[in-house]
Amino acid sequence: MAGVDVNGRRIYYDDTGGDRPALVLLQGFMAGRGIWKWQVEAFVPYFRVVTMDNRAARESPPESESYLMAALAGGVGSLMSGLGLERARLLGPSLCGCVRQQNA
Repeated sequence: MAGVDVNGRRIYYDDTGGDRPALVLLQGFMAGRGIWKWQVEAFVPYFRVVTMDNRAARESPPESESYLMAALAGGVGSLMSGLGLERARLLGPSLCGCVRQQNA
């Protein structure tokens, strides 16, 4: 389990590493990165795959701050910056569509 500190909060993530194009897998509200286990295995031959915990999911503690789209999207952007990713493909269902639009 790896983590990066972003604006006073810790974002936990998994990263397959490598120099392939980056793919960040996002999940629905309150879900942890573990839901992507089987998809990571399928994508890893083609992409550097990054998964992260949403707020209050898996290792991430609950927060008193509002869970606004801009804040959720900012967490994705901050994690990408922390990992040195200038660009990435974002993939995810449900809430992730709104988060992806914020990062467009």
